[in-house]
Amino acid sequence: MNVESLKKYIKELSQKEYIKLINDIYKVCNISIDYPTHKHWFYTKQIPGIFKGERDILFIRNPKNKNEIIAFSCLKKTETEKKICNIYVSEEFRNKGLGTILFEESMKWLGILLFQTGIQRQNHPHGAYYETAGGRVK
Repeated sequence: MNVESLKKYIKELSQKEYIKLINDIYKVCNISIDYPTHKHWFYTKQIPGIFKGERDILFIRNPKNKNEIIAFSCLKKTETEKKICNIYVSEEFRNKGLGTILFEESMKWLGILLFQTGIQRQNHPHGAYYETAGGRVK
């Protein structure tokens, strides 16, 4: 699977096409119940941070439909913080290794080898994934 960077498209797409791509990426996540302010954060922190050079979104398209985004990760890298803010994989594409691909590419983008993470209580089953990646879940 090819992992793409949203930042790369800033100069390649028109403003209208870029906004459509952003909205297509956001469609992947459906977490309004778990994180009711996520949409606000995404559009007011993550997206502007890309233009400031301290954030990016890595994403994967459906190989059978290039117009459909099926997974993405939001990243932040400043002088004081390097972090994977979140990783989302469309429900129908889970358990196919996309989360692992995004995790590994995110770690490369951040330039880190070790990590610390927080897992929302309702996502605790995903803790097993982090343990296989070298993490520890408490």
